[in-house]
Amino acid sequence: VDRERAGQIEPNLVGPPDFAVYVAEEGVAEPAATAKTLLADAERLGAQVMVGNAERLALAGGKVTGAVVSGETISADEIVVAAGTGAPAIAATAGVKLSLETPPGLIV
Repeated sequence: VDRERAGQIEPNLVGPPDFAVYVAEEGVAEPAATAKTLLADAERLGAQVMVGNAERLALAGGKVTGAVVSGETISADEIVVAAGTGAPAIAATAGVKLSLETPPGLIV
């Protein structure tokens, strides 16, 4: 949509961009509340949630066997790398090339 239409769709937008993409079917969730809810559900279903600085993936016999988090090796049957734009660097510690494009953008 053009600048005028963006202002009509979102009247509180200060300095609308020259153009924007509007998708009526999409929504938004407050990030912190969403993360807390997802973590609580994961724990309820048996996941162990740990907080720390993910340094690298742990390997044994060519397989990922866990992760090194804040200097401590944590063994795991499965690992989720949920590090956003930092994911390729963590995956690379196990020899995995993770293609991730991070184009600039603005979400309103």
